Parts: sequence; structure tokens; C-alpha cells
Amino acid sequence: MSKGAIVHHGYEKVEVKESKKLIEGKVSFRLSVDAGLAPVVQVLVYCVLPSENVIAASKDFNVEKCFRNKVSLQFSPTEAVPGEENTLQLSAQPGSLCGLSAVDQSVFIMEPGKRLNADEDPVVSKGLSCLKSFIGNLANTYTTAPLAYTFSLAGEHDAREQLLKKLDSIAMVTFTGLGQHQMTLGPWKEISSCVLLAVLTTAEVTDADLGYANRIVSWLVRQQNPYGGFSSTQDTVVALQALALYSTKVFSSDGSSTVTVKSDKESHHFDVNQDNKLLYQERSTTGCSWQIQHFGEGRYLCFCTDGAFLQCPNTG
Repeated sequence: MSKGAIVHHGYEKVEVKESKKLIEGKVSFRLSVDAGLAPVVQVLVYCVLPSENVIAASKDFNVEKCFRNKVSLQFSPTEAVPGEENTLQLSAQPGSLCGLSAVDQSVFIMEPGKRLNADEDPVVSKGLSCLKSFIGNLANTYTTAPLAYTFSLAGEHDAREQLLKKLDSIAMVTFTGLGQHQMTLGPWKEISSCVLLAVLTTAEVTDADLGYANRIVSWLVRQQNPYGGFSSTQDTVVALQALALYSTKVFSSDGSSTVTVKSDKESHHFDVNQDNKLLYQERSTTGCSWQIQHFGEGRYLCFCTDGAFLQCPNTG
């Protein structure tokens, strides 16, 4: 087997005489190895005894990447900082079919447990040092918010706190009328989402952090369209990432919620519990006047959204 598929198979019949003594013997077979089996081939052998019992064993063998056409690939220089020119050199024999794929290593900081580490990566260290020199002179909110998230990922607590305080000083806080406050940094969903990511990206999220995040979430979810997205693709990607992170911080395995939507002619009930908590529920209704009632017990978090679609008669 190689790469999860059976590439060769066969059997050998061996006559075994009955005996009360332990019988030992050897069975050999030939296996043709080529580049198609690289990098590892697994040999699986099993034996069916006269008693119908089965004995099996397997062993992995590393296969050298002796490809028919020699290909070499290298960068010049082998290491570079952002913005530095780099050359990719590819050499192959005539008749070779070559394909290239490049991945920005920065995307791997989103993996669980991965963070920017200035101590281990000199490029990251130089980059963070360069960014720190501009912290005191930032006048653009669109730049300040992503930087706060960057230093949160890097574990740079002092720089993170300095930027978050600056963002907090220009944030707009409004009262919802329901005993709650919501907070935003202007009309840009992406900026508010970056601040939410920065607040929640820390070694230990405190109750104060969650309270601060709750105000951002309170405003952010009100900006979603009826389909769950936001104004643009970029807003949607960053906002959903921030809301997903928020959901992991406030997750609870207890509690349930029931939402009832009533009108003069219709009534709809939405039950949210541990069995369907990830299920998206919606109902289509007619009419313009509705009353929404929300009842819950235990510890839970439930978001409700509504959308109105108008159908205009064709007068043409």
C-alpha cells in the first residue's frame, strides 16, 4: 500500500504438515519499487491458518524519491524580510511537467496554539520592532485596530494595552434602552471586529474583557444582513472570525432558550438547546406587526435576527 491505495497484491500457498511441535519457516516474495510508491510503502502480510484463524503483520519502508526527471527548486536568497526582492529558481529536465504553489506563512498563525513568536523568528522580531516605533504616532483608526490584534497574537501585552486604550478613547458608546450598552468604532465593521479579536486574544480572558467584548458584539450582530453576512466580503470574513472567537469564550454546556414570534394571525416558536444549538432556524411569515418574546434558563447565549422583504407589484 502507498498513499492509502493498494498498488500490488498477491498470494502464496504454503503446505503445512500437521505436527504437535512448533513449526517455523520462511516465505519470500519480490516487490518492484518505483517512484510511484514514494515516500513510504506499507507491506501488509496476513496468513489464514487451517483453523481459519488469521495472523497479520505490517511494516513501513521508506522509498527514496528517485523520480525519473530530476527537478531542483531554490530561493535566492533563502531568507528575506517583507518587501525584499526574492528570486525563485526552478530547474528540470526536458519533458518535465512542473507545478508551483506558494503559501504565505502568516496564515499559519491562525492555527490553534500558534502565535507570532519574536523569540523564535528573527523576521517576526524585526517586523514587530518596526511596528512598535509607530505606535505613538498613529492617527488612522483603520491602522490602529489591526495593529492591536497583531500585538495580541504576538503576546506583546504592553503594546496591545496601549493601542486598546487609544481605541477605547475614540469609541462610540450608545444605550440600547434594554439596560445594555453597545460600542462601535465608527461605521466600519472590520475595525470593530479587529478590536474584538484583539480583546479576546489573550492568555487569560477576564470578566472585564468579556464585558467589553459584549458591547462590541451587541452592535456588530445588528449590522448583519438577513443572510448572516455584512456589507462586503472583507467585512464578513473578519466579523465572522471575531464572532466565532467570541462564541468559544462564552460557550456553556448548560442552558436552553425559547423564542416566540407572534402576530394577530401567526405564532412561531424557536427552541434552542444542547441538541440543536448549532442549527440555523428560520421561518417565513406574512404581515408587518410582530411581537418577539424570549425566555431562557441556565447559562446561554442566543442571537435573534429579523429581515423584511418587500414585494412591489409590477405596474409596467
